[in-house]
Amino acid sequence: MIVIQPVEPLSRFNPVNYPIKAKQMTILFAQNHTGNTPLITNHLQNDGFIVIFLDKNVDTLQQAQMQHADIIITDLLSAKATFSLISLVRNKCKRKIPILILCDAGQENLLQEALDLGADDYFCQPEKSEKLKELSLRINLLTPSRLKAAV
Repeated sequence: MIVIQPVEPLSRFNPVNYPIKAKQMTILFAQNHTGNTPLITNHLQNDGFIVIFLDKNVDTLQQAQMQHADIIITDLLSAKATFSLISLVRNKCKRKIPILILCDAGQENLLQEALDLGADDYFCQPEKSEKLKELSLRINLLTPSRLKAAV
């Protein structure tokens, strides 16, 4: 015989009462230093991301694996280095790390090549701090690992 137990009201299981502790995401920021780099970095850190800033000349693939990066953000200032980075991460990395490209107006051809090589998304370089919230949202959309509870 199956006995059905009464279910507690859902209001007791309100997410406010049981907040999900999201994993703090690590961003590998491989960018040639530009004027808005501090603005972007500070915003991302204030939004709770761990930001590791790297020059593209260091071994970004090794750093991505060592730092357990959740996402790589890079720019198109040095397109050849960016394309090399994307190819290396896509071909040599053991896990799929999302790559987001920061681009400027007029870089459509370079951006298309980066996306063809395996970049996941792009974002136009924010000139105003109001656009930075959208950058955080894009990062969250690209990194499903943020939904896993911290261990």
